[in-house]
Parts: sequence; structure tokens; C-alpha cells
Amino acid sequence: MLAGTLAFVAGIYCLMQFSYLPSLWHIVFLPLLLFFVRFFPHVRVALFFFLGFCWALFYAHLKMNHVLEADIENADMLVTGVISSIPETLDDHVRFLIDIKEISSLNEQFFPSPGIVRLSWFKYKAIPAPGEIWQLRVRLKKPYGFMNTGGFDYEAWMLRQGIKATGYVKFAKQNKKVNHDRTYFVQQLRHNIATRLKQTVDKPLLGLILALSLGDRSQLDVEQWQILSQTGTNHLIAISGLHLSLIAGFIYFISMFFWSRFYYLTQRIPAPLFASVMAFSGALVYALLAGFALPAQRALIMIGVFLIALFSVRQLLFVNVICIATLIVLALDPFAIIAVDFYLSFMAVIFILYISRYRINNDHNLTRWIRLQCLLSLSLCPILIFWFKQIPLYSVLANLIAIPVIGFLVVPLTLVALMLLFPLPHIAQYLYKLIDRINELHWSYLEFLSQLNNAIVPIAAPNLWSLILAIVGVLILIMPKGLPARWLAIFFLMPLLFPLNEKLKQGEFDFNLLDVGQGLAAVIQTNEHTLVYDTGAKFSKRFNIGDAVIKPYLREKGVNRISTLIISHGDNDHIGGADAIIDNFIIDQILSSVPTAFIGQFAEEK
Repeated sequence: MLAGTLAFVAGIYCLMQFSYLPSLWHIVFLPLLLFFVRFFPHVRVALFFFLGFCWALFYAHLKMNHVLEADIENADMLVTGVISSIPETLDDHVRFLIDIKEISSLNEQFFPSPGIVRLSWFKYKAIPAPGEIWQLRVRLKKPYGFMNTGGFDYEAWMLRQGIKATGYVKFAKQNKKVNHDRTYFVQQLRHNIATRLKQTVDKPLLGLILALSLGDRSQLDVEQWQILSQTGTNHLIAISGLHLSLIAGFIYFISMFFWSRFYYLTQRIPAPLFASVMAFSGALVYALLAGFALPAQRALIMIGVFLIALFSVRQLLFVNVICIATLIVLALDPFAIIAVDFYLSFMAVIFILYISRYRINNDHNLTRWIRLQCLLSLSLCPILIFWFKQIPLYSVLANLIAIPVIGFLVVPLTLVALMLLFPLPHIAQYLYKLIDRINELHWSYLEFLSQLNNAIVPIAAPNLWSLILAIVGVLILIMPKGLPARWLAIFFLMPLLFPLNEKLKQGEFDFNLLDVGQGLAAVIQTNEHTLVYDTGAKFSKRFNIGDAVIKPYLREKGVNRISTLIISHGDNDHIGGADAIIDNFIIDQILSSVPTAFIGQFAEEK
């Protein structure tokens, strides 16, 4: 089963490497391959590979259907649709998803609906609520992301979310609520809870509570994100495998305890079976409250597969359970294979079970916990380096405290307070004050770690083969103690930690004009120096070109030191990202026509 699963995954991954979408006619070869496998069973692996390729191809065509037509793009349109997400209230606008049911031009020419669209509404007079049907005058465009090496692939993210276009609402008399759709009751419930939480909880705790309760991270401050990233604890505020597993485990043991007290009930339904059903149901409710995001869906599938395996008539091997969960996840969403959380979820489960079985099974409870965190952090380092090109140096120290505090104190108290929020608001408010006190102590510890020198160690982008070798090296390192010469694993890790970047020859230079939309940012590299000319725009406290484009590009190239930063003038689209560059890189000199903009930094007038 392992070989077939790997072949299925490889087939999906193969399709993702195409620069264009192949024709759907390739699927007609699948029946021929099935017929061929009947007479030559030894090529069954090829069948699984082609099956994965064909399924991903079909899914991609399905996702790419109903794209925004050229006649609609950048034209004023009148749309009618259902608000399908909790609106995010940002600095100067509100952002939400709308499932468009009807779209027409201002002269009443109708077009096919593009589906789900992400809209921003500036100078809004009312905040739409999930389930409300609105008529809006909008201007739409196809999803567009910056096309730079090392940066976040915004277009791929939009595709995975099923968002077909972005746009903004224009000021018009036609903008009005016209009806209400009751089928969006889950989103309506989430919106009502979010509204009550905003009335009950103050910042900065509000951002954490919304993230842990509803999966809404829009209220987290920039400073909070920075501390979480620098300490490697940002995974704790994304509702995924850790949170769902904790909730499922807690409900399982509580249900098991109470159900087993009654002989009559256990004769009808075994206590373990009842506890498993209740555990999965609790995890399902929590996932729905979190908006049923893709990480929560994968975690729920894995929990379901593991619970079914417990009661399987045939004893399922652990590797088969992982394979089944992988196949189900990729069957529901083949695009998950391009998401880092897909690999982190499965690799974390595999390493936790392996380490618990072979490395720490005889240790004391506290020792087990510390060693598990250390070995798990080591095990996941190759994937983190490959995807993020950096290592939070103090992540082990941070997670040793953060995981039990968040997992065993903050999350349970948050969910109890959530259940009491409407019937007993005064008790809920008391619990939130208790959570706030716990979080203050915990947050001061994370803040201390984030301010230490070299909290983040940048590493140049490695290739895929370096990642594979590094995973092999980690597996060798965490093998049982009886294995001799485990120190040789360090040679498998070397290509990942110290990637070979081909240097320019003396007299050569590399010039890259980065895609930053409206604005300018360019990088010139020689054998010994790196020059950055302008840094693009700053759009808000949360988003600027320095963090989104220039920093990932330079990390990809293995640049940690900038010889010269030149800022041509003080317009936002040229200087907006400068602070992010100054904060993240060693800069030898800054040349600018606006030296006063760099008070506190060394600046020379251009």
C-alpha cells in the first residue's frame, strides 16, 4: 500500500510542475492502463501514478472552470450574491467573500457567474454579515500575485481557496442588502460569536481568542505575528491537528469515564466506541467553528481514520493508516500537495509516533515531554528550512512552554468560555480575564526569546534533493541508540544547511527588476556586493513590499548582508518597504535623497 500511495502522490505532484494545464483528454488513457495492468500486475505502481495525475488534472479543470471573462474585468458591474465569510475589519476597509449568483453590466447585459469573489469595501457604511444577500456595484479582476522568486504564491493560494476573482465595492446607490439566505447558518453563528467576542474581550487578547475560537486571525497585531514567527510558535494559533487532537482526546477520555460508569449503557454500546464517536463529533464541531479551513479538514480526516483503525476487524499497520489518511486528503483536495501545512501535518504525526515508540518509551513523563519536543523540532527542521529559508533558533525553548500552556490551559478555557458566552456572559468574562492573565505571563516569555540575538537564523534556499537527504539524515539521527555511527547523519544534513550557490565571476553582475506592482524595487548582485535600489510601497501596517517581495527574494539568493541600499526619493511606492529591509538585513550604507527619513539609521544624502 505504501508504494501505491507514494505513486499516487507522485502523480499529483507531477501535474503541479506543468507550466500549463494539460488537456482533459489524457484521462481516456486510464481505462487502457487498467486493462494493461490486468495482464501485467507488476506495473500496478504506474497505474497509481497515472491515477493521481488524472485525478489532479480533472480537479484542476474543475477549479479553473468559470474564470472571470475578459469583458467583466476592470469594468463596473452589478452583482448579487451571498456573503460567505466573516468580514475582516482592517485599517480602512472591510474585506469579505461573496458567492455571486448574478452578475450584469450597468446596461443590464448578463454574464456567467464567476463564483466566489474576494471584495474590499472602502468607506463602508455597513458591514455585511454572513448569509446576507447583497446587491453591490463592483469592479473585478483576476487574482494577481507578484511573480518573484521566493515570494508567497498568492495566485496558488486563491486557487486552493476556490476564489475566482478579487475586487472592490464602488460607492453607488445600488449597494444594498436585498435578502437573507438561511443555509449559511454555520457562518452566521461564527459571525455572531465574533461580534460578541469583540464586545467582551479587549485587545491584544482579542486576536488570540478569535484565532483559537473561530480560526479568525485578522485581529492579530503585526507585533504579535512577529513574536510568534521569531519563536516558531505561530502554528499554535492556527486551528489544525494539534488543537483538534487535544479536543478529541479530552472528549474521548471524559466520555469514556462517564459512559463506563453505567453497566446498562456499556452492554448496548461499548465505552470505547461511544467515546470515539463523541471525540470525532467534538472535533467536527470545533472544525466547523473554525470555518472548516483546509488544515482543520485534514486534521479531522486523520482523526477519523485513526479512530476507525482502533475498531477495525483487521489490525491495521500504522503505515497503512497514514497511507489511507493521505489518500483521502488528496482525493478531497489534490492541491494540498503544494501547501507546507500538508507536509508538516503528516510528518509531525509520523515523527511523534516514531519517537514515542523507539526513543522515549521508557522515560519519565517530564523527560519524555522535553525529549519529544527537542527531537520533534529537529525532525521538522528540514521542512521548515526548505519552505521558509530560516530557523527560529529558540523554537524548542518556546514550544516547551507554549504548547502545554496553549494546549492544556488556554484552548480548554477558551472553549469553555465560548460555551458560556451567551447563556452566562459574566462567568465567560471572568474566564477571559483568567486567560488574559495566563497569556500575559506566557507572552512575556515569548517576547523575551524573540528579542534575543539571532532569534531567526536565515538559510539560503536549498533544492529538493537537499531536503530528501536531510530527511534521511534526521531519520538516522533519531533511530534507536543501538545503531552505530549515527554521527554520519551530519553529512546528509550538510547540503541543506550549507547549500552551494554558484557565485558570479569577477566583473559579472546580476540585475533583477522585481515585480512590485506600482512602484520600483531592483537588486543588483556582483561577486562580493549586493545593491538594493528602492523598496516598493507600504500598503498597510500588515503588508509592505519589503517583507512580501524583497526579503523572500534575498533569502532565496542566500543574501544576509546588503552593501548599499539606495532610496531614490520619499514617495511611498519607492520607500515604503525600507523599514522591513533595515530590520531584517545588515546594511553597510544607505544612500537617499531623503536622509531625514532614516533618523536613527546611518544615511548619506544622495
